[in-house]
Amino acid sequence: MKAPTNVNFTSLAHATATLGWVLGLACAVGFGAVSLYSGLLLARVACDLAPGAESFADAAAATVGPRFAAFTRGAILLTWALQLP
Repeated sequence: MKAPTNVNFTSLAHATATLGWVLGLACAVGFGAVSLYSGLLLARVACDLAPGAESFADAAAATVGPRFAAFTRGAILLTWALQLP
């Protein structure tokens, strides 16, 4: 069941049709809340710890080091590769 785990603007209609209105809307709101939180977290880190950071990898490089930045970049790319068909 791939649709509920990959809810974005292109598959939102399919996920809602599969899950139903209530659960589909709840998933969309939940994923929106997670996106909002991660954006706020990145903004907080960028302002406080890593001025000029534009991504999680930049923030990881400024706070932990270049090896963790490479790991973070790889984890994000792996996530994208698994999510895209």
